[in-house]
Amino acid sequence: MAATAALRPFDSVPSLGKAFAFFARNKLCKELMQKGSEHPRMFRMHVGPQTACVVTHPELARSVLTRPKDFIKFQVPRNPASALDSLLNRGKDGTLSVLMSNGHDWAAQRKPVDPAFEKQALRNLLPKFNDCSARLLETWRGADEVDAKQDMSRFALDVLGSAMLGQSFGAIDGTFSDSYEYYKYIMVEQNNPLYMSFPLMERLPTSRNRRMREAVHHMHGVLQGAIDARVQLRKDQQAAGTLSDEPQDMLDMLLGPGADVPTDGVLPNEGALLPNLWIFFIAGHDTTAISLTWLMYFLAKYPEVQQKAREETQKVLAGRKDPTSEDLDNVPYLSAVINEGLRVRPPIFNLYTRQAAHDTELDGVFLPKGTGIALHIAAINKHPEVWGEAEDFNPERFLQEKQPRVFHNLPFSAGPRRCLGDKFSLMEQKSLLMKLLTEYKVLPHESTLDGDKNFTSSMLGLIFLQPEDIKVRLQAVQ
Repeated sequence: MAATAALRPFDSVPSLGKAFAFFARNKLCKELMQKGSEHPRMFRMHVGPQTACVVTHPELARSVLTRPKDFIKFQVPRNPASALDSLLNRGKDGTLSVLMSNGHDWAAQRKPVDPAFEKQALRNLLPKFNDCSARLLETWRGADEVDAKQDMSRFALDVLGSAMLGQSFGAIDGTFSDSYEYYKYIMVEQNNPLYMSFPLMERLPTSRNRRMREAVHHMHGVLQGAIDARVQLRKDQQAAGTLSDEPQDMLDMLLGPGADVPTDGVLPNEGALLPNLWIFFIAGHDTTAISLTWLMYFLAKYPEVQQKAREETQKVLAGRKDPTSEDLDNVPYLSAVINEGLRVRPPIFNLYTRQAAHDTELDGVFLPKGTGIALHIAAINKHPEVWGEAEDFNPERFLQEKQPRVFHNLPFSAGPRRCLGDKFSLMEQKSLLMKLLTEYKVLPHESTLDGDKNFTSSMLGLIFLQPEDIKVRLQAVQ
């Protein structure tokens, strides 16, 4: 296949002279954001020996996400030296997680997982969302200011613990269980630039490696322990005739109906259950926490938007404290606020998501087999051919009769492999904001008064786009 065009080069970490940028992840993050606005279709970047095509145009994104035979899920090379490998990518029998699998393997994994993330199933989790929201707002009682970035991270983690495993990590109330501390350590160290560049360093007897193995062992025990305890509980309830098919949390949903209690000790889809739970934790925590942090910033910066969302919420709740699932469906303006926040500041801004399954082409450009494909979601979400005044925060965009097409706004990706947890995250965000808006006014903090907040990448892979810090002031609603 002949090339009909050449990828425009992006001089990113191709040589020793540029290596410092690889370790200065925030510098690289900002440079990549700038390149996204300069190249309206796609460009090439180098990360070590790997060449990647970075897509910045919505129609090219559509092509990548809807051609699964040409562009398969990016395969993370297995690193047996890494303590995290079994948690992040593969189960104990080598089974790939639903995030990393392709073709028939992916379809087989997705089928039993899908029902747990359907809207009707998630409605059963709303009381858990409301409880975590109430506990967060209680910690703000009497506070003049709050650290939104820190508090939203704690909130999102406790929601996951409660909604997924039926347990609390003690993040909201500050008791900070060991699980919370170990989780934070893993999330930081799994993206250590030095160890990602030289994976064999995982074998060295360093304090970092010892601590990482300890943390992974603990989290493995927490997740596997929750699975084992739930299966035993089901067996005991079945023997006592008290087993219910009504799921109590997401783990129940992933295990299937109560009638499916295994008699031979083998769980359905057991091989990937553990890495899938871990993937759901990572994806469900950071994306929602970052989105809520940016929303607190936007609510403080645009008081007229905040007041309109508050009036809508107050009308729907009519004096009630906790929103119902029906209430969540009846706040179109608040939904538009959340959607606009996700468009302007998508938590995942650059998703290294696919690779060429064989020699192929994209936009007339020849891509050899194995070429990595990244979706520059931040650039796609603000592409000048689609969005007028794209940098402006304007929720009204999502209330117009002519709505943006699916591939024009990709906070949760799109196509057959759209993010599993999008409905979970949106329900979590909406339920918290409805309770927040009826109790507090969110006001700017002196640290956020001077223009736009800076952003940083929390991962070397340049995935998550989070604010460096966000503090806001609170005032009780009269």
